[in-house]
Amino acid sequence: MTHPKFKNAYLKLDNAAEHITKVNEILQKQCPFSYVLETNTRTRQRATFAKKNEAVIDAIGVACGDAFYNIRAALDYGYWQVVHPFVPDERKRKNIQFPSCKEVGRLDEAIGEIRAPMRAMSVEQPELPAQVLIEHEILAHETNGLDRI
Repeated sequence: MTHPKFKNAYLKLDNAAEHITKVNEILQKQCPFSYVLETNTRTRQRATFAKKNEAVIDAIGVACGDAFYNIRAALDYGYWQVVHPFVPDERKRKNIQFPSCKEVGRLDEAIGEIRAPMRAMSVEQPELPAQVLIEHEILAHETNGLDRI
């Protein structure tokens, strides 16, 4: 059973899972690319190229975008539930969201933003495991520019 405070976060994750399932179903039925072998009858030269299936690519793009949005919203809901009781300023409370960064170089800054509410509460901050930092840096690097597609 999920904690009532995190109900919305879990609903967003369930919604994201539905979108991911939709992507898998689309990919099982159709390919985003087909490969074409073309032969020049005069020169007998052959060329192979990929041909986009725009409808499939568009459907996958929309479903992936919706899944990413729901995952991000789940992080925001969960983070807000944990942090908001310790932020007395109403205006600041409205702006609470899970920090993220688009550039690998901002990783330390983003982690600092995550820990800022903890510092304000004088809560002892555990060291983050190296693997978490490495995975976060890889994710930030791999997703750099996705918002510009």
